[in-house]
Amino acid sequence: MVYKAYIKQAGEGCDYTIGCAQTVLHLNANTMSDAIKEVEELMDENYFDDQSLEKCEIYEINEVRELDTSDFYSKRSERLATKKAEADRIKRFNEYQKLKDEFEGKDIE
Repeated sequence: MVYKAYIKQAGEGCDYTIGCAQTVLHLNANTMSDAIKEVEELMDENYFDDQSLEKCEIYEINEVRELDTSDFYSKRSERLATKKAEADRIKRFNEYQKLKDEFEGKDIE
């Protein structure tokens, strides 16, 4: 199992819109009781007085997957490029159709 702790300090921290006073910690515990002890030690060493915690949640996770973000963004860029190319093609076709309709059957003098 993997253990993580979500902690939120009292108050809003530096800016409530970005959540400075919130973080997720990776714990080195092997059991929930070890995770609790580890968080209590962290609180005793780092989170007291002005940095007291308002909230602490410990999560026991049975599977962790790391996503390949570069692959995601590459695929997203390809999708957006394809969509833009199709929109450009439709725009050019509509312009062509308009000109064709305008000049069809007319001689240029």
